[in-house]
Amino acid sequence: MYETVTVDEAVSRGRRMISYPVMVIMFGIIGVSIYLSIQNLIPASYMIIGIIAGLLLAWLYWSFMVTKWKVWAFDNVRNVHELQRKAVEAQLIWNEGSFWEKTEIWNSADKDKWALLQDKFNQNDVFEEDLSVPPETSIYYSKSAILVQCIVMLLCLGLGIYLFIIKQYIGAALLCAFAGYFIYTEYKKAMNKDAQIILNDKGIETISAGFVAWKDITDDEVVTIQAGKSSNTYLQYNYPDGSEKVNINEFDTNKKALENLLHTYRVRSEKKVK
Repeated sequence: MYETVTVDEAVSRGRRMISYPVMVIMFGIIGVSIYLSIQNLIPASYMIIGIIAGLLLAWLYWSFMVTKWKVWAFDNVRNVHELQRKAVEAQLIWNEGSFWEKTEIWNSADKDKWALLQDKFNQNDVFEEDLSVPPETSIYYSKSAILVQCIVMLLCLGLGIYLFIIKQYIGAALLCAFAGYFIYTEYKKAMNKDAQIILNDKGIETISAGFVAWKDITDDEVVTIQAGKSSNTYLQYNYPDGSEKVNINEFDTNKKALENLLHTYRVRSEKKVK
């Protein structure tokens, strides 16, 4: 089998096969049910049935289609561990062993194919060195990201001053204190000239964990954690004395670039050992 599909390509196809149709089914049925009820074309009880039906049919579609995608994706992608992690992060699949994973619907043919693919999980993921990456990379606070945060807080501060003018003193005081505090913290970050993360073929260095050699680092990854409508991206890894988790949202890098650095410097480190 020629494994020519990248992890990102497989996740993108998963969204087209699973995520988007699930949203159309769920919100379509629920939306139509609410609309018909508002127009008095169906009783409220039917609207509730429609909402429940939308949720159940969307889940039924996911339960069936996710198995089709898993067989195709894990058969065609080389780095199955990375795919597993990113598929969970993209909310295509659930964590292994979870209750929701047990609701997947497998036919006998797909179940047999999936069983044959389990041997791939005994192999380590393989990454290639990016020759354009310099011998060492230092990551700092992003001035542009901090500027955006400051602009938002200045708007809040302006609103607080307006509330003070119209004599809404409590709201004005709370809003001004909130905005002032965050402007101060962002200013301190802007003035910080120290590298927050340093990576090279020897290891990773952060402000809180210090330097850790590659041989001592495990489970290094860049993850995005969704919290409502907002999300935070972290560099995280384990080492003998503990673990590190650094929020990179305000740094002059991004998830894809940092993942490339992790893979490249680890490959270079392994080449030196050999």
